[in-house]
Amino acid sequence: MAIKKRTPRTEEERAAAIAAFGDGAVPQAETPAPTQSSPSTPPTQPSAPRTPRTTARRPAAEPTGDVPSTSLVRWADEELPRAIQRIAAAEDRSFHKTMLQLLRRGVDDYDAKQ
Repeated sequence: MAIKKRTPRTEEERAAAIAAFGDGAVPQAETPAPTQSSPSTPPTQPSAPRTPRTTARRPAAEPTGDVPSTSLVRWADEELPRAIQRIAAAEDRSFHKTMLQLLRRGVDDYDAKQ
């Protein structure tokens, strides 16, 4: 089986692909997705719209369900990742290890205040 080479992308195509990936992580408005129907598949019925939550969510003592092993972080601004990078360089650690260490400190501080 031959390995296919990827065609090189322009900077605009690369930015558009990254934006499309990020948009997939952000909940979109309740609009029906365009469907492609072929002659061999029957048309699907649209699902009922979701009703908004009316009750307040109670904080759980322990997380329920599966906890993901990875997470995608979408930065609201560039200040926080630059600060983490500065701290990582000062401590001679990787960005990832520094970010995990800072998250751990934040969670420990939060738990101490509770």
